[in-house]
Amino acid sequence: MAEAQPGDVELYSADLITMGAYDEACANADAVIHAAAQVDPSIIVDPWKDMVEPSTEGVANILSSVEKCGVKHFVQTSSMAAIGGAPGRPSTEEDWSTTTIEEIPYNFAKTAGEKAVWELSEGKPWTCAAINPSMVFGPCLAKPHAKASPYVFRQALFGNPQPNQPYSCVDVRDVAVRSTLSVVPRW
Repeated sequence: MAEAQPGDVELYSADLITMGAYDEACANADAVIHAAAQVDPSIIVDPWKDMVEPSTEGVANILSSVEKCGVKHFVQTSSMAAIGGAPGRPSTEEDWSTTTIEEIPYNFAKTAGEKAVWELSEGKPWTCAAINPSMVFGPCLAKPHAKASPYVFRQALFGNPQPNQPYSCVDVRDVAVRSTLSVVPRW
């Protein structure tokens, strides 16, 4: 793909909830792929403060930078956890998870974060897409990326209790390709 598309890809890390922290990353960018989440299941004390607020405030923060810097395309890495569905039919953009924060805080936070993306992007001059992978596995760029899906996998390897539910999995490289294709111009 890199040979077929002009431009460069740069990776940035910033504090999700510090206003303006993404300004440098968004400056001179045509597209932003937001692949951040505040998820470390081993240290969640207050699900609202530790998961929901960083998800929603982080989205507001980065979209503020997107708007300020004139970014043309925005992709949110969300999760299947944000999608609800009706038995017997495929899920659509109208289907949202109805899980409460008391039931599964992660699902609630991912739903709140993605809803915030759509609400804050409505009527704005950028295109917007959401990628909703399931359990994401594959090479990690840095130690902090070994949270969430890899955490669940490690817990299973250690023999710790797991929810009695099926898991579907996706390779992190496939998520990266899908995210990139979401911002490639279609002529």
